[in-house]
Amino acid sequence: MDKNSNLAAGLLDLPEFEPERRRVRLPRLGMEWVLQEVPYDRVMRCRRERDPNLFLILEATVSPNLRDKAWYEGKMGCPTPVDALKKQLRVGELDKLVRVIDRLNGYGAGSVLELSDEELEGQALGAALENLEKN
Repeated sequence: MDKNSNLAAGLLDLPEFEPERRRVRLPRLGMEWVLQEVPYDRVMRCRRERDPNLFLILEATVSPNLRDKAWYEGKMGCPTPVDALKKQLRVGELDKLVRVIDRLNGYGAGSVLELSDEELEGQALGAALENLEKN
């Protein structure tokens, strides 16, 4: 099997995207939020916005429903959910929520590990032996 076949097989074996979730608590507000991992294309879309962190929080929040018009217009008196978040969250709370979302999106320590030459050789030998056993 050549390198391209191994790469293609590895990509085909990737699990279907199932967003990872975290529950966080904002003590000052007495609220619990559920945040989830955001797909790459949505993260890139958020980065193009004027307030990218607020849009990222809006995109990643499963609960509470920040897009509920009764909340952002009725309760918060704001024209958009982003304006309501600006009004509700302190800068430190916003930063910490973004850090949790970043870890969910793979920016945390240990999400990508560099392999030494010995580890790479060991994996190559293991794959070669597995291939021989199959054939």
